[in-house]
Amino acid sequence: LLMEIDDKWIAGKKYLDMSEYLQWQEEQKQINDQSNIAYIR
Repeated sequence: LLMEIDDKWIAGKKYLDMSEYLQWQEEQKQINDQSNIAYIR
């Protein structure tokens, strides 16, 4: 029974598409990088 479940798990669909999360994470990093800029006069 466990082997059948493992086979289904391996061959199953992806439920999470990480591309949207990774894009959001990169956007957040860019926003944080821009807000951490210090201006010296």
